[in-house]
Amino acid sequence: MSDWSSEKPRDANHSAVFAGKDASRALAQSSLKAEDCRPEWEDLKDEHKKVLHDWYTFFSKRYNIVGKVQGASNL
Repeated sequence: MSDWSSEKPRDANHSAVFAGKDASRALAQSSLKAEDCRPEWEDLKDEHKKVLHDWYTFFSKRYNIVGKVQGASNL
């Protein structure tokens, strides 16, 4: 998992790209690009899948699941 705090200035708009979207692919690739905020992750390299798993672990230890993205096929 990369630490974005050292790469870019802290800006609340960075996380806005994830709002209301399944950002699995973007998290796996450590990307803040809007086009990477999509649920498809199965075709990623193993190293990116590990990053995604690390993010899942990070979030699941801190937050309760309150909902799921409707229509997501990769649950």
